[in-house]
Amino acid sequence: MKDCLFSFEQATVSHRSKIILKDITVSLGSGEFLGIIGPNGAGKSTLLMSIIGFRYLSSGKGAVLGNDIRTLDNRCWATIRKKIGYLPQKPTIDPFFPITVEEVVLMGRIAKRGPCMNYSEKDRMIAEKYMDEMGLVHLRNRPIGQLSGGEQQKVHITRILTQEPDLILLDEPLSGLDLRWQQKIGEIIESIATKGDKGIVMVTHETQHLPPSCQKVLLINRGEIASLSKKEDFLSDALLSQLYECKVSSFLHDGRIYLSPWDKNV
Repeated sequence: MKDCLFSFEQATVSHRSKIILKDITVSLGSGEFLGIIGPNGAGKSTLLMSIIGFRYLSSGKGAVLGNDIRTLDNRCWATIRKKIGYLPQKPTIDPFFPITVEEVVLMGRIAKRGPCMNYSEKDRMIAEKYMDEMGLVHLRNRPIGQLSGGEQQKVHITRILTQEPDLILLDEPLSGLDLRWQQKIGEIIESIATKGDKGIVMVTHETQHLPPSCQKVLLINRGEIASLSKKEDFLSDALLSQLYECKVSSFLHDGRIYLSPWDKNV
């Protein structure tokens, strides 16, 4: 495997005596793309939060960026998170909060500089570079709360790129976006992945949102792994129908997985 960014072995996560994840074994190497799917409440977001240290293991082993997470204190986690870009579900901004697009993008440099340090000329050059690549320069002085949902998501992804992390965690990055912005943000994620210099984990309900560069798919159900395989080996109508408790047909087209709640043979 390439340089391992994270690995879990028989990892279990509990919350208030309830088991959220059970016996999870999965790993990701540098330059790899892992897609995570599963029903509501399956534990997908909890897995991301375990990788970044917002949820702790009850048992099993885990390592992130070469560190045994069972031994880490808050200070150590703060150092590790500097190398992890995390996009939670539906990050929301108060439309009246006076923070501009450029200021949000520059927040990605806090991981490098610290919260009390002034931004350097290098920080501003890096932010400028990614705003230019992402087509945000003309919006730099706009309050982010006044942008559309798709534009806000684009800003948050630019913030992550400005952080220059080794590992990117995306939790439903296309949720709530219209088709145009699903396509735009999807293309951005694909362009990041094809550079091959970062590990990416993406949680989604819509398997077709996983870009062609996504090499393997983790299927979680009720906190346990139902399947972990290469994309081309993932398609199993019987397994998916059992997972979602309805008739599911699946097929692969142009490197993307499509699921339909009906029988494709009818």
